Amino acid sequence: MRILAMQHEHDSGLDALEAPLRAAGADIEIWFASETARPEHPLAAYDGLIVLGGIANPDEDAQFPWLTLERSMIADAVRREVPVLGICLGGQLLAQAAGGEAFRAPEGPGIGWDEIQATDGHAQDALFGDLPAAFHAFEWHHFCFMPPDDATLIYGTRRFNQAFRYGRNAWGTQFHFEATPETVADWIDTARDEAITHGVDIANLRATTLQHGPLQVELCHRIAERFVEVVARYAGAR
Repeated sequence: MRILAMQHEHDSGLDALEAPLRAAGADIEIWFASETARPEHPLAAYDGLIVLGGIANPDEDAQFPWLTLERSMIADAVRREVPVLGICLGGQLLAQAAGGEAFRAPEGPGIGWDEIQATDGHAQDALFGDLPAAFHAFEWHHFCFMPPDDATLIYGTRRFNQAFRYGRNAWGTQFHFEATPETVADWIDTARDEAITHGVDIANLRATTLQHGPLQVELCHRIAERFVEVVARYAGAR
């Protein structure tokens, strides 16, 4: 199984996703779209696609022209039913590629740990169905997504859609389930001023990261295992 991971920042990688993916036999290729024009192989060579987060917003194609290419590749993957997993920016790009929207959050950014709640689409979902109906997840984003009408919403909060499935094999999340406590701590150090500007209590954010981070890593491993199962089915049916 060959999975292409679209990574945009050196401090925003697969993190807690990587070990369980590799343990399940996935061959992972990391592609920095901002640094290399194309991945090593054409899309048809991959059995799965993971699109990570980043500082770019989904309406900044003029500043980050690789967004246009990524969105096109995601749309192609969706048409082929290649398994897709988009996280934060990746989830927003998936929503756009599938015919939905991504836009600046009208009440301001989401930064910190928020309790996400399952919708009616949760229980039977191949990726999230065996996760808790509610848990605290980490988010750091200025934009949010509205999936297309024919998508299935899986998790949400009062302010944001948090996870959806499009078709059989494509999932997008707004929350950073891949982020370990160490990753979050690094982001806090790097973007501390930004967080404070938006009213975030840094001491409380560090404390809640220690509180909720270990469970998120455990849940991330479960998501990774389920995603590999979907990828393996797709690879076996090709």
